[in-house]
Amino acid sequence: MTLTDADEPQRRGMRPPLSMIAKVVATVVLGVTILGLVFDRGRDPTGTLLVQADGNDVRVSILQNGKAVIRSSDKRSFTLLPGDYEVVADDAPRERLAVHVRRRARSVVTIKARLPADRPDAPTGRQP
Repeated sequence: MTLTDADEPQRRGMRPPLSMIAKVVATVVLGVTILGLVFDRGRDPTGTLLVQADGNDVRVSILQNGKAVIRSSDKRSFTLLPGDYEVVADDAPRERLAVHVRRRARSVVTIKARLPADRPDAPTGRQP
């Protein structure tokens, strides 16, 4: 079957079938979704660790696998890569609080400040 000049006006007015339009739209939506996931995955690989303490003078260190990631800081908010950490109050180095930091999540640790009487090197308040 060959098309003649008489059939030309009909061909120009023809639209593609609806299934073809649906396939193109679905492909574009799928492509945009995949690109969004790829770019979002690498954008923010960190999590937040919040340290709550009784006193303002409490300094903490943050360890990962026994190595200091952050040494003796009085900050209360830390941006860290996901993983397992230990939070240590500098005035009580033997007491370690384990915490897991997740990507794009907030982890909270509460540190109790030691009273001066609790510290072994603190004076007792009695004069000899």
